[in-house]
Amino acid sequence: MDNEELLDPVATPEATSEETPTWQAIIASVPASAVRLTERSKLAKQLLIGYVTSGTLILAAGAIAVVVRGHFFVHSLVVAGLITTVCGFRSRLYAERWCAWALLAATVAIPTGLTAKLIIWYPHYAWLLLSVYLTVALVALVVVGSMAHVRRVSPVVKRTLELIDGAMIAAIIPMLLWITGVYDTVRNIRF
Repeated sequence: MDNEELLDPVATPEATSEETPTWQAIIASVPASAVRLTERSKLAKQLLIGYVTSGTLILAAGAIAVVVRGHFFVHSLVVAGLITTVCGFRSRLYAERWCAWALLAATVAIPTGLTAKLIIWYPHYAWLLLSVYLTVALVALVVVGSMAHVRRVSPVVKRTLELIDGAMIAAIIPMLLWITGVYDTVRNIRF
């Protein structure tokens, strides 16, 4: 074998009959240059920001809309509180700051919307509701401010926070089923 033969390409640019259509599609999807890869990366980042922001907006609107008067008032408030807390926990997961800001905005918007809704429903207790809202907001600011320079938490605390986050996420669906009356419907089924 000659040295020149070693420099010849092993594969030809045109597709052979031995390559599967899947493999041809994979090869065709590989970007031609690093510029194209950078463009795709920027597009993927913009899509992620858009999806997270729109999903968070829908989540916040739903958390405020789910609060209803009547028998399930307390239950719906608990669901809104769980969603608020989950948004706060999840905002720490994203490296992209716009995604984190969208979730943090929902963490602020949900209690604000709930307070406004409750003040409209119960105008005689507006001063009390506003006082509770401002107190909770002040405590949250103090807690967040005290944790601002903490870059690393111990593995035990991290695992505990992950378990709390998972429990809150797991609790949302059963609470929503309870609010919508699915459990009552299933309980009243006669065979």
